[in-house]
Amino acid sequence: MRDSRQNKGNMTVKILIAVIVILVLVCAFFFLIRPGINKFVSNKQIEGVNFAYGDVITQVQEQGYFALPLGQNEAGEDQTLVLVPYVPPQEQTPTQ
Repeated sequence: MRDSRQNKGNMTVKILIAVIVILVLVCAFFFLIRPGINKFVSNKQIEGVNFAYGDVITQVQEQGYFALPLGQNEAGEDQTLVLVPYVPPQEQTPTQ
């Protein structure tokens, strides 16, 4: 009878240790691993935006325009956005 109680006690301790280990792993994931993954993803998104921006600027400088396909409208026609360099007009000071 004593062995039965001791086996139940040992099994309970093992289960509690397993639950604690699982909780520690979950906390480690949320506080250590997940922020690192989010930072990596954020850095890669910024890198991609910078690459795309640089590509657009380079093509506008070399060709004078950048054609950006937008898809089709309701009538099924392809739509394209054309980007060109814009030089704002200079205000001339009145001369007298």
